[in-house]
Amino acid sequence: MKTKFAIVLSTILFVLTSVNAQEKFKPLDFKAKKLVVLSDADQLASTYVDGKSGNKTADLKDQLTIINGATITDPSALKTAPVSNSVKYWPNSLTVTPDGKYALVAELFGPAPLGESMINDTPVGRKITIVDLETAKVISSAEIADGVNAIDVHPSGKYVVVSTMEESKDIILFPLENGKLGKAKNIVLKELAASILPGSKISHLTFDPTGEYLAMSSSFGDETVRFYKFNETDLTFIAYGMPVKPGKLPGIMYWTPNGKYLLVTNIGWGMDVPGMYLAPNRGTVAAIRLDRENKGENGPQNQIVSIEPARVSPENIAVSPDGKWVVALNFEASLFPVESPNYQPFYSISLYSLNQETGKITLKDEFFYEGVMPEGVVFDGASKFLAVAVFDHHDANQKGGSVDFFRLLDEENPKLIQTKYSIPVMRGSHIIKRID
Repeated sequence: MKTKFAIVLSTILFVLTSVNAQEKFKPLDFKAKKLVVLSDADQLASTYVDGKSGNKTADLKDQLTIINGATITDPSALKTAPVSNSVKYWPNSLTVTPDGKYALVAELFGPAPLGESMINDTPVGRKITIVDLETAKVISSAEIADGVNAIDVHPSGKYVVVSTMEESKDIILFPLENGKLGKAKNIVLKELAASILPGSKISHLTFDPTGEYLAMSSSFGDETVRFYKFNETDLTFIAYGMPVKPGKLPGIMYWTPNGKYLLVTNIGWGMDVPGMYLAPNRGTVAAIRLDRENKGENGPQNQIVSIEPARVSPENIAVSPDGKWVVALNFEASLFPVESPNYQPFYSISLYSLNQETGKITLKDEFFYEGVMPEGVVFDGASKFLAVAVFDHHDANQKGGSVDFFRLLDEENPKLIQTKYSIPVMRGSHIIKRID
């Protein structure tokens, strides 16, 4: 009996392995005009553990990489531009204009000095850099404020909004035309200032698909997501409804394609958690309904409609263009150096189904892959593939960062299969965007 069971089990495993192998080597039909990847070469993933940024050499430069969708598997076809950026906070410092012409990069921290350094040796950044995505040329770089953090472009392409570390400049709004910033408008959000701890920042901000609303998450302080209505006539932001508490340390947010719900990852870190950001705590992903109709007696009733577990340290999420899928990118303990007792050679991806009408998210499965501290993830335009920006690799033969590609098998029991395709990029790749 045991022999028969063993034979059946072996046969099942062989079939599954064969299916995975077939999917791994199928051609990559990733639908995108371009992929844009941001790398911070100034530090190691393990810098978060020991504070040591490693030996900075002249060839290690922060970089924006442009991958052409027509030659996506050809590393020689990459275009790059030197753009100062930082991985130290959330993966929120890169955005692209709706027409796909320009990338805008916020500089939270500047370049680290050459040679051996510590994480605190990196100076505070002040710039927004704009890159032409056809020529890979920097067309402007302007000093804005101390610690330029999260950045987003209005769906119309007419405005850019950033958060900063500087007092009296909680957010700054700029007109945008032909890849150039107009006159800055500094905005203080009084209701937010009283709730965030000193020295903290807005974690992420994002306009909804209509451009009428702006969502902001704050991490160190009241740990909320807040909504603001954008008045284009006088360029003001008015608080819309009460703040929502989606979970422990909310960060990166994305709207569902129909704009009804906001998805947010809660990474689970905190000053009140043993180990703070090194604790092996599982995070969550939540869906928040924005009360656009505002028919209640007490104002808009924005509320959580669904919440599901992720794995350890879900730094980023992505939503498929067809609105059926959500993934959380969890870097687990992959940031620890090999000699650490906490070292793990893998990260994970949590896969969820999504009901766009109700906002219900459902965890379907979890998958594990080799790599160090991935923070960037995006679906392709057809919702059939994922591209993941991996910060670094434990394998000494694979130095630097990479963009790894995964196939989504849309079945009763959906799967993510890592393909054979991987594009090498500068060390420290931490954000990726798709241009259609």
